[in-house]
Amino acid sequence: MSVPRWGGGWPPAKPFRFLNRRLRRLTTVFAIQCKKGIILASDTQYTGRFQEKGPKIWELRPNVIMGCAGVNNYNYLFWRRMEAVFTKDEFGKKEDRAPLPDLIDRGIDSFNTEIHNRNKSTFLSKGEIERECYPEAVIVGFDEGQDEIRMFDVAPPHPCVEVETKHNLRATAGTGGLAATVFLKTVEDLMAEQHVSYENLSWRLVAQASFILLGRIGNIDPNSSGKVIIRLHKDHSSVLPESEIFNTKDYHDHFEEFLQGAMKELGLPETLAMLKSLGIDTAVGKALSGSL
Repeated sequence: MSVPRWGGGWPPAKPFRFLNRRLRRLTTVFAIQCKKGIILASDTQYTGRFQEKGPKIWELRPNVIMGCAGVNNYNYLFWRRMEAVFTKDEFGKKEDRAPLPDLIDRGIDSFNTEIHNRNKSTFLSKGEIERECYPEAVIVGFDEGQDEIRMFDVAPPHPCVEVETKHNLRATAGTGGLAATVFLKTVEDLMAEQHVSYENLSWRLVAQASFILLGRIGNIDPNSSGKVIIRLHKDHSSVLPESEIFNTKDYHDHFEEFLQGAMKELGLPETLAMLKSLGIDTAVGKALSGSL
């Protein structure tokens, strides 16, 4: 049996292209403001040679969390560099801690330096580096200095940018995040007509909407499946199991429970319009609403 060769010459033209096929991509992360905190949601599917499950959300501090979408190898490296920066800042006095955007940018700088040094010997093209090595991320956390929860869009190698929509804080990352944005924009337009914003909605309703939305995204994006829902508080974050998000056990009962809560907080016309944006037949919504 002959052994395959690169074909002569050194360095080989693309020796790492075979390795790239084994890299696992992660696709859907989004964060939504709610009453008394923020809900951060993601799917759990790695997309590579095999479909596997794994984390996309990491803690940087008890009250600062990050969700990443991209190649898992580099998501993990990005988290390690960000965590090192936040851990170093923890050793100082609480009143001397740096603002969140400064810490995030320090982490991005550290990550950029490592990517630059690593790729001196990987033979990856500029396009491959941009496509494979730089994740998208959403970082949400409580800023002690400003006494408020803040949200950031993060796209290395560039500096972070704060999401500054005062009453409708939300951010998305990944290919599934595009589908989430379409739905959330529809919801925001509906809420604007009723002078309602995300910060008026209960954490349970937002968590339920996130759970259902992840399921819908999984139906249209083969790279997306599984659900992780996290609630960020002022001083800590907590993973929300399905049993805490819903009082019911069956998926159809979940939907009725969500519908009931949405009608209570948003109103029937707005709820039906929201269902339509999710691709759910409004006749089904009307039938369900009549039975509640």
